Amino acid sequence: MNISRLIAQRYLFAKKHVSLLSVLTYISVSGITLGAALLISVLSIFNGFFTVIQGFLLGYDPALRVESIGGQVLEWNDTLEQQLQEDPRIVEYTPFVEGMALLRTRTINGVQPYENKVIQIKGIPMDLTSGLNQNNSISISPDQNSSVEASPIEMNQSV
Repeated sequence: MNISRLIAQRYLFAKKHVSLLSVLTYISVSGITLGAALLISVLSIFNGFFTVIQGFLLGYDPALRVESIGGQVLEWNDTLEQQLQEDPRIVEYTPFVEGMALLRTRTINGVQPYENKVIQIKGIPMDLTSGLNQNNSISISPDQNSSVEASPIEMNQSV
């Protein structure tokens, strides 16, 4: 048997009398337990709240989104485009490609010269890339000093 467990058991669960020291020990242990439980709960709630807010702010989803059932890519052909154009209920549509990417950024005051982040990217057809600069970069900071290299995706047969 573990000697430290034996001493703790005899100290905490003594049958003879309740001393001030054992009462303070119970209060301390219960306070630490309650504090740790509350800290874990609050951090979990804030983490979930941050994810929800980030989804609201960054995730623009249209009223209707058509996706492929079988695979990752929906085959875009003239028949599908003609059906979308002929339907009077459809005001506007835009094909896009969505996926995950690894973004490498330079850190200013960090130990490592680069920082890697996993981001979600949406690609659009070449004729809709009016937001790109001449050097195919998109500004990501208010001071216009930082930019991300972007290559427009050629939309041939797949979306």
